[in-house]
Amino acid sequence: MQAARALEGGEPGDVDEAAVAAALRDADAKALVHGHTHRPALHRQEVDGTMRERWVLSDWQAARNGEPARGAFLRVDREGWRTLR
Repeated sequence: MQAARALEGGEPGDVDEAAVAAALRDADAKALVHGHTHRPALHRQEVDGTMRERWVLSDWQAARNGEPARGAFLRVDREGWRTLR
């Protein structure tokens, strides 16, 4: 899978931007939130002349073998949207 993406110019674990655009368009949504794709961040993408947002949350891992737990969540309030860890 990673080799195929490398040949296509994509990154491992990334999403298909056309599929994201279709989902945003079909839902008439300004934002999409989903689980990790090894690229946790806020990604902006123009769809039909409008900037849309794709919020990617990091993976979750319970504490184990001396390593601390990790994870993130999205907080949405009057101040806006932000990722908290």
